[in-house]
Amino acid sequence: MLDVLAFKKLSPALRLCIQITRLILSIKEPELTDETFRVHLLDRPDEVIAQFKTLVPEDISEWTHEQLCNLMDDADYDPAVAARESESGLFLDLHATLTELRSRLEEEHLDNKCLSPTAKFMVGVDGSRQAYVAFELAARLRRQGQLVIVNVDEELAASRQLPQISGEFIAEEYKAHCARLQLPTNRVTITCDECKTKRSVAHQLMLIAEREQVDFLVLGAHGKGGPAIDQVHHVPREVLRCVSSIPTIIVPPAPVNSVVSKQYVFVVAVDKSAVAGRCINAVLKLMRPVDILRVVHFYEKQITDEYDAEPFERYRHIIAGAQIDGLVDIQPVERTSTIAESLQDYLSTHEAAYLVLGLNGEGTEKKVQSSKNEDPEAEEGVTGEQGNHFGRLASAMLFSPRCTLCLCP
Repeated sequence: MLDVLAFKKLSPALRLCIQITRLILSIKEPELTDETFRVHLLDRPDEVIAQFKTLVPEDISEWTHEQLCNLMDDADYDPAVAARESESGLFLDLHATLTELRSRLEEEHLDNKCLSPTAKFMVGVDGSRQAYVAFELAARLRRQGQLVIVNVDEELAASRQLPQISGEFIAEEYKAHCARLQLPTNRVTITCDECKTKRSVAHQLMLIAEREQVDFLVLGAHGKGGPAIDQVHHVPREVLRCVSSIPTIIVPPAPVNSVVSKQYVFVVAVDKSAVAGRCINAVLKLMRPVDILRVVHFYEKQITDEYDAEPFERYRHIIAGAQIDGLVDIQPVERTSTIAESLQDYLSTHEAAYLVLGLNGEGTEKKVQSSKNEDPEAEEGVTGEQGNHFGRLASAMLFSPRCTLCLCP
């Protein structure tokens, strides 16, 4: 290998490869000096490769994982260019090893063992102020992931009383917003679609979200049609009713997290249903290492025996394994209160910026299972025709959202 550290001018690709190499070597040697790094890189390339191959997901902290994704997903990152410039195949070998390591980290995330900074978000925009608030929030949540900005032309689908804003104008506006926020161009896509048939805007958004294979769909609680009595207007509500596995983030008119903060509080409301696990996985995509997690479960007081909190112990293991600041709260519901009211008080007390909960809970899960046992074909027909049903807790939180909601189907 040439003495690349002596080059007066490095190409962006070579500079990024050197930064990645130093980042990974500093995991095992936190006090790595410039001279030691030079010796490793130029004189002991075989030892560097061997050290990279010994890494396991447990060695990678959340901050290191995010920095690694940031460097490797940079538009200028190209190990082939760095290999030609350095006249060595070291960076190609390191790239192959790191790609495999990132795949293993993603598998760890799927098992709820670590955070994931590479989620893909899609935000629906229509030229309204509320849509811009949703865009800003999605841009912050993106971290090292991707952002898809979509405008569905409502000219044929919307009322003539609504203001008509051309898709080209909206696209140019959000290009300017992305440039102002310095979002990487290789991680952002802006598209405009039209409702050419009688298909609704919500249905069109869901089709695009599934086509783009996004992790989250982000929407303002209302659009250019103005606020509604129930605080969440028809497009977000119709999206939630669509049968899909994509979590939907609803941004209320005045979210707590509209002010940029160094640390946010995430609250996940769980029960004993299967959707609780999907909620935990969703919050591990949304959180940063510096954020705080509160996993809460409310139960009705029993007259005789104590409440069995054993099913929720696994969340404590998840928090410890993911190396995040969090705790699990198991709280009784007062006789004069409801679960929704208790949850609202909890959000206010902890100044939560995000609430993650299931669209349905264990009550709906039991009803669906009972219906399937009685008549499986009839139940499938109802689900396909009417779409998702809102649980009582989700309905209450949608009616009066205190903070940004993430609803998992």
